[in-house]
Amino acid sequence: MEDIDVSGFTMVELLILKELVLSPGMIVSRDRLLTVLNEKRSGKSARIIDVLICRIKKKIPVNRNGVDRLQSVRGRGYVYIDEDWFSNHLKGFEKKIIEVK
Repeated sequence: MEDIDVSGFTMVELLILKELVLSPGMIVSRDRLLTVLNEKRSGKSARIIDVLICRIKKKIPVNRNGVDRLQSVRGRGYVYIDEDWFSNHLKGFEKKIIEVK
């Protein structure tokens, strides 16, 4: 995360990003992210996570392999892909294809 300029981030965005960065390559559920924000689960609050993730994605650069660092995993949550995880797990794969199980 050392190449990400966090000066333009809100405190809430930093809390979400921190939670994701601490678990590279692991799926972090919306419920977990809501817990980090001390939010109760509701349809409206779950949407807040989606909006925050969208804002964060716009503020962080793609990694050196040209892949978005934040990936959505449909129905499960989000995953942060760091440089080491990418090079260790996806060697030989097309850069644009990422499957996280």
